[in-house]
Amino acid sequence: MYKFRFVDLLCGIGGFHQAMASLGGECVFACDIDERCRDTYFMNYGIMPKGDIAKVASSEIPSHDFLCAGFPCQPFSKAGSRMGFKDSIKGTPFLDILRILAYHQPKYALLENVRNSSFRRTDSINRPMGRVYPKDRMHKTSWVPYMD
Repeated sequence: MYKFRFVDLLCGIGGFHQAMASLGGECVFACDIDERCRDTYFMNYGIMPKGDIAKVASSEIPSHDFLCAGFPCQPFSKAGSRMGFKDSIKGTPFLDILRILAYHQPKYALLENVRNSSFRRTDSINRPMGRVYPKDRMHKTSWVPYMD
């Protein structure tokens, strides 16, 4: 089994952790703003996630091969406010994910897809990603939105 190190940002109760660990991954960092999610994550995996991602310096996060992140869907979802990045609380964690990607440059990143933020339909996410990964690396990046 391939061994790799991953971080679990905006981890909730650990869906990404479950998948990555089953593939041989070792979680080296997790965070979530919700205290009950952090408690559940700790009970499930023995790792106490840090709190608010906006208050975590990129340098505090250990090096890793794979960055996993779920992010609040309400500002982007068709069922939510559709304010996107203009939602100053729930719209900005994606920018923290980009900050951490830019600092660590992991080999892989897996972000939870949110319907209506389909990366092929909008530049609101592609433009910030272009500032994180230079064009010569973007061809290695695949955006595969799940559309039900």
